[in-house]
Amino acid sequence: MNSRNPYHSNPPELIPSFVCYVDILGYSHLSATAIKSGRGNVFLQQIREALTEAYDRIREFSSYSWSTQDNFSIKVFSDNIILGYPLERLEKLS
Repeated sequence: MNSRNPYHSNPPELIPSFVCYVDILGYSHLSATAIKSGRGNVFLQQIREALTEAYDRIREFSSYSWSTQDNFSIKVFSDNIILGYPLERLEKLS
């Protein structure tokens, strides 16, 4: 397993992990309303800032609690966010 990000292995391998899935409720309605009102770029900037802040907080927590950064993976698609963290690393904290 790679010490930086275990999900970037070659060849790929299945790793038992803690997974958090988030769906941004009301995203379609909010984005459609913003576009119709001419505020689509403002909405996009707000979403970007919120996701960047959330990602930064997760990285900060990870670096303090688990001593290495990039030991997790975050994927964002559409109005969904998925975070994965290997169970093996959580067990080492116990």
